[in-house]
Amino acid sequence: MLRSIHQLYGSKLGASDGEIGHVKDFYFDDENWGVRYVVADTGSWLPGRQVLLSPHAFGSLHRAGKDLRVNLTRKQIEESPSIDLHMPVSRQYEEEYCRYYGWPFYWQGGELWGMSGFPILELPPTPSAAPTGPPSGSADGHLRSTRAVKGYDIKATDGAAGHVCDFMMDAQRWVICQLIIKTGHLLSGKELRLPTGEVERISYEESSVLVRLTRDEVERGLAPAMKPKRASRSQGQKPASAPGPGAAADLNQSEDGFVPSPDEVARRAYFTYLNEGSPEGRDVQHWLAAEAELIAEHNRTWVHGFEKRR
Repeated sequence: MLRSIHQLYGSKLGASDGEIGHVKDFYFDDENWGVRYVVADTGSWLPGRQVLLSPHAFGSLHRAGKDLRVNLTRKQIEESPSIDLHMPVSRQYEEEYCRYYGWPFYWQGGELWGMSGFPILELPPTPSAAPTGPPSGSADGHLRSTRAVKGYDIKATDGAAGHVCDFMMDAQRWVICQLIIKTGHLLSGKELRLPTGEVERISYEESSVLVRLTRDEVERGLAPAMKPKRASRSQGQKPASAPGPGAAADLNQSEDGFVPSPDEVARRAYFTYLNEGSPEGRDVQHWLAAEAELIAEHNRTWVHGFEKRR
């Protein structure tokens, strides 16, 4: 399930023994898009102080709702290492933070969360417990604020293509999978979903996000994707929920023998997948529908090498 970062701003935060404030910001890793910390504004509880909360304290955000709970006590949070959020979060601070809570270093291991692809939800940790493995030094990480990156320009390979207006996060893995971007005019433009896998880098000097797509590809949602597995059609079997006969002529046939390339189909199918909210178990339907759409578009514009005149 994907959750909007923008909609999580302002969510109430509660510890195991009382309220602690609300969600102010999110810090993400600009190399793999993992959301490493929630920035909590503690309000009148700890005046003038904001604290970082790791996804290890939340587990999954799969359940809907505005109130978020952490498996920590107010005392644990109050006594956690303080931080100046006007300065970049250093690796040295992160090591001190993880040691305090007894959490593993997410940068050690080959997975998104170190040795696992998911944050580990366990019993409330004991402060000062040391994580497994040696420290990795004090080099600064690549943590960025979602509030700061919101509004950055999207730069395609051939020019400006819009700006960032939201982030869609996998509620179980705590990783940003898509950027919501607005193209065209500020008020009349349309919103599109851009997979973060198409981002080449983020330029903080230019306040922009550079992507590997052209402006046209961004507009049409043509982000490359892995080709999904297709159901067998042996013995005349037809996949369940396949597109109806009106979508195209026998799905894989065009008036001039045109067959869309796997890359074209994959891009179109992935765009449909994103626009439908990333549902599971519909790979075959999306793939067949994409084939049908591409063939139908070809048939409308090309017959025996000549453009149709209507």
